[in-house]
Amino acid sequence: MGSRIWRSRRRTRRDGTAAFSTSSDESSYIRPFFDNANLNQLETWICRIRQLKTRHRADYTQNHHKLKRVPRALALLYQEMQHTIEPDSVQSLDSPFRPMPRSIAEIAADFDALTARDFEYAYPSARGWERLGELCDEMLIVNDPAACGPVIFRTMERLDGVQIGTPGSLVHTLESWPGHYEKLLAQSVRRKPTPTSVWMINRILNANPPDAASWMALLQSVSDNLAASAATKAEAERFIKFQTKARSNG
Repeated sequence: MGSRIWRSRRRTRRDGTAAFSTSSDESSYIRPFFDNANLNQLETWICRIRQLKTRHRADYTQNHHKLKRVPRALALLYQEMQHTIEPDSVQSLDSPFRPMPRSIAEIAADFDALTARDFEYAYPSARGWERLGELCDEMLIVNDPAACGPVIFRTMERLDGVQIGTPGSLVHTLESWPGHYEKLLAQSVRRKPTPTSVWMINRILNANPPDAASWMALLQSVSDNLAASAATKAEAERFIKFQTKARSNG
């Protein structure tokens, strides 16, 4: 394997069909993932590793040789499973790989299946935070704020009172769609404010937007919202005091 180019190697199975192998180095990285993986998990791992490579530059600089190998090897395995690999293809290690995303309905069903118990530390099998991350990664692949946003806010409202992150993958995913999520956020807060959604308003106000007055009014309305929990009202009041003080000092 060269420093920049990986060339797939063709071999022939007994039935005459083509098969492809990765180098021993690559196999040692991918084998733990692949042995018990289904296709959807494989797709998710590829995307998460590529995001790690993009987001965490310090880690990437330190481990670039590993991070380049892993997504490329996983991509080749995925392509082989889909029977779309070209026998003599030559591809860059940094070339983008985008697996076929699941439908919004399929992803939404997995969001709806999450319960408060999935986020309780008392249960060793609880992996709600990890599952949220995986599902949000899929939402980012779909990249349709109008379709994905309502699913995320619905989950946020349904899991009111559950520690889903600080701020967590739901917030980070929504905020990756500036100009699209704000209207959905306002609708969610009017419908059923939660500690996470009022925190999102506070994050918007920290940037001192032109429509700050309307966001402050929305934050103040939480105290009169019958759907708001005591914890949500307390958070809203805390943020109101914080923003009022910040503006008086500014």
